Amino acid sequence: SGVLGLTLRTAEATTRDEKPFVDLLVNLRATLRTDKQWAAADRVRDGLTKLGIALEDGPHGTTWKAG
Repeated sequence: SGVLGLTLRTAEATTRDEKPFVDLLVNLRATLRTDKQWAAADRVRDGLTKLGIALEDGPHGTTWKAG
């Protein structure tokens, strides 16, 4: 990979880099749900799912895991 100029990162490093952006989208989804904009909230969830981010809704809010 080095010959091609690529740097391989571990999943843990990628998760740290993604965290602020995923948190922002999770908060946006929560706002959309509060405003009863279900279709838009579902689009955010589906987009995150396609990127390998699993959301879990619970009594204390939404948590996420990179898969």
